[in-house]
Amino acid sequence: MLTRTPYNVKPYGVDQYPEKLGPSPLFDKTGYIFALQDVRGRWMSDGNYVNLRPHIADKRGTHDVDESTDTWDTVDWLVKNLPNNNGKAGIYGISYPGWLALVGSVDPHPALKAASEQACMGDLFLGDDFHHNGAFRLGYAFDYAFMEEASKVDTLFPFDKYDTYDWFLELGPLSNVNKHYFHNKLPSWNNFVQHPNYDAFWKKQSAFTYVGYPRIPMLHVGGVWDQEDINGPQLMYAHMEKK
Repeated sequence: MLTRTPYNVKPYGVDQYPEKLGPSPLFDKTGYIFALQDVRGRWMSDGNYVNLRPHIADKRGTHDVDESTDTWDTVDWLVKNLPNNNGKAGIYGISYPGWLALVGSVDPHPALKAASEQACMGDLFLGDDFHHNGAFRLGYAFDYAFMEEASKVDTLFPFDKYDTYDWFLELGPLSNVNKHYFHNKLPSWNNFVQHPNYDAFWKKQSAFTYVGYPRIPMLHVGGVWDQEDINGPQLMYAHMEKK
């Protein structure tokens, strides 16, 4: 049972399970093997991290990597190297790890037999995470870009006010973010600034463009009180259910 995440899987060790990602006691009793992985470029994983790394539909070589190929390689390594495995794997996750489970199932390894993507985004401009029907969520986008891209590990922005509503009111125009704080070093924030409208960039990022016919059984889960991703789970389920 595989979970991939950008948020870290510590405490590290073969017998250590982080509470937020740990196995259900029922799965544990049934004898599942659990594999928890930091995605490329985060925490203990090598390589360069790309937030919500775009899916590459037309892969041409070994340098064309995305979360689908990284999942494929991970499953391939696990079934070939873990003792006592039965040659079958499943993947699950919630929120960003839910999206990783979804995109990891687009071109699944033959051993990947099932997925449960939970509370995962569908389109980041039309209604998930950073935009709600195009309305930019300033505080959330600012915090998240810094948390994920200012360092290889989660990093909180050092606000000098307790009430961040006042902090953003005093910020002034959005151009002050790069001018005074990010200095054009955070790719996600640069994308927010450069693509304020629903252009080709956001359409390519949309999961609806690369999630086609479900290749394996998938349990798709959403929550009616999910303030980040109430749109994606509903629309993605409808998208897949038609096929």
